[in-house]
Amino acid sequence: SGHYCCGSTTYNPKLELCCNGAVKTKTGSLNACCRSVPYDNSRKICCSGNVVPRPSAGQLSGCCG
Repeated sequence: SGHYCCGSTTYNPKLELCCNGAVKTKTGSLNACCRSVPYDNSRKICCSGNVVPRPSAGQLSGCCG
């Protein structure tokens, strides 16, 4: 119990991420996926499959297209 499917394998969401069907180890603050790349969604955003810095408060999102 506590394991989920990721592609053709299982993973533990407390320790791992499932990114585009591939299991990735959670390290540091990595807590989300941008396609197959793990990233920290408190500091970055995923824009069209690319990880970019999260804009400062009051700035436009910087994520167009």
